[in-house]
Amino acid sequence: MGIDHLEVFVALADELHFGRTAARLGLSTSGVSKRLREFEASVGIRLFARTSRRVALTPEAGPLLDQARLVLASIETFRAVAAGTANGTAGTVGLLHASNHFDVVSSLVRSLRSRHPDLRLEYREKPNQKIAASVLAGRSSLGMCWGELPVGLDAYRFDVLILDTVFVSAGHPLARRSAIDLDDLDGETFILTGPDPAARWQTAGITITVTRPPIHGRDELATRVETGEGIALTASRAVPRYRHRAVVAVPLADPASWVRLDQLLIWRTGEDSPAVRHVVEAAKKLVLPTGPPRDG
Repeated sequence: MGIDHLEVFVALADELHFGRTAARLGLSTSGVSKRLREFEASVGIRLFARTSRRVALTPEAGPLLDQARLVLASIETFRAVAAGTANGTAGTVGLLHASNHFDVVSSLVRSLRSRHPDLRLEYREKPNQKIAASVLAGRSSLGMCWGELPVGLDAYRFDVLILDTVFVSAGHPLARRSAIDLDDLDGETFILTGPDPAARWQTAGITITVTRPPIHGRDELATRVETGEGIALTASRAVPRYRHRAVVAVPLADPASWVRLDQLLIWRTGEDSPAVRHVVEAAKKLVLPTGPPRDG
């Protein structure tokens, strides 16, 4: 018994005519008759009562017909899933992202849903400093992060954050300022998760102390600032996401003191998964509020 036998059984049950069944399946009428005989012999049941004028299902054929339709439908589904997996339009792609990327991930999920409904993004937040290593080790197909990348990863810059604002605790002297000059930061301790501006600022005579504790999300960063461990750089457009009343955001007055933070979508060099390529292409077509440069 094979799929071709089931197809003859279902088609003949629909058409109740050997000629029309043959035309539907692209067979000769003798081919239809042969496959029907083989099928009836394999199941041990006479499926059709047929004369020179009429073809009709036997009562015993009804339950088998229902099952045959289910089997053929399942096979069609299997073929569709297999084809989608082969061309990358179906399946699951893993993505690790930092805590500040939820909005971009949501946009990417919506874009994929409209472009490839059967392609699912399985995303999970992870500390930024661990994402590149996880992708390189193959624990995730994709990552969203910032910072220096190890050899073996390719990246697409999907956004640029300009760190133009300083977070200070409400009791810090700078909290009462409407804007902060670079000179005001001399001697301060910074809690950093991104680029270190110390060397660049030092050329202007500004010395800062840098700490890099493990930070698990923006709320922890704000809490560390609130408790007086140090102050922190952030982007002005990210400020509304913080809800700590004891933390104050004060803009840096001089654009020359601002720090650029490239936001990267990363994957392993040589990645040949069609599904991963579809996700990367969808990310490149996202329109973000900041309108980042579209480069590789």
